Amino acid sequence: MKLGLVPLLFCLVFPLLNPAPLQAEQAAPPGEFRGLAWATELRNIPDMVPVPARNCKDTYFRKNEELTFGKAEIESVAYYFADDKLYGAGVAFKGETNLFMIKDSLIQLYGPGRQAGTKYGWMWKGFSLVVDYDGETGLGSVNYRYEPPSAKSWKRPDILEEQEGE
Repeated sequence: MKLGLVPLLFCLVFPLLNPAPLQAEQAAPPGEFRGLAWATELRNIPDMVPVPARNCKDTYFRKNEELTFGKAEIESVAYYFADDKLYGAGVAFKGETNLFMIKDSLIQLYGPGRQAGTKYGWMWKGFSLVVDYDGETGLGSVNYRYEPPSAKSWKRPDILEEQEGE
């Protein structure tokens, strides 16, 4: 009977002494999107075309963009700039099948994210990645947002307001 107690105690006490192996480390945030490093200057990115809509200032798309995300089919990709530096990207998609493939691809890269309402995502210091899907319309998006340590020097009001509110 005493021999059976030792392995049981070992199983109960050992994890308390060495918890690190039981905790999964979060993967590093994406350092780039589709081969473009965050904060890359607009002038250094070929084939960028401004989105012509009036409310899309500093938003661009790339000519001949591949409309896939892993195995998912997507509708469009937008690139967001502040002071002519890449700070974000958005991917639009349709359908639950594409939602599943996109989330699966991202979970493979970054591990499990967190669910909040219709949003599923990952947060790091200075970076967020969010998948959103509206089951009624069948429309979804993936949004990458880089917030450099020097965001105040970028003079981007929406970034500053969020940072000050945290």
